[in-house]
Amino acid sequence: TPEVKNNPNYSALVRDLTNAKDAKKSVSESSNKSDIIAANQALQQALANANNAKTQVDNENKSIKQQLNALIAKANTLSGKLTDNDNDIKQAKSSLDAEIANANKAVNQNNNALMNSSKSSLDAKITDITKKLEAFNATKKSEFTKLQETRSNIDKFLTPEVKNNPNYSALVRDL
Repeated sequence: TPEVKNNPNYSALVRDLTNAKDAKKSVSESSNKSDIIAANQALQQALANANNAKTQVDNENKSIKQQLNALIAKANTLSGKLTDNDNDIKQAKSSLDAEIANANKAVNQNNNALMNSSKSSLDAKITDITKKLEAFNATKKSEFTKLQETRSNIDKFLTPEVKNNPNYSALVRDL
């Protein structure tokens, strides 16, 4: 069928089946009965092999597609966590979103080789960006801890004695 002939996942089995069919073209109605039987058996075996190969390719395709879709979902979740206005985070989000788009394109094209490649690429991107996000969040948490400490130091400095002293009014206002 055109669906099978045009599907890149089936290119090897289409080629093998076509070669088997072409190899038996010389057998005709005027051929010996034993040659006709042998040709038919060979073609039936080639067709059975092609059907088995197609089933195997379909199963691989289903598995790869499921794995890639799971990675796409994981990447979408990670993308949703990339919300900070920091330039590195914005760049990471943009890069991840582009990789997600490529993965979705691979799924839509239904090509095993393309899906495998996209799966590896997306998995590497998720790992890289997850590490970057974890490092960013650790730094952000550290900076926030410093901010809290500074606020606490200001509160300690602003005792009632300092707040109520007219000599410090400009200083208190700036803090």
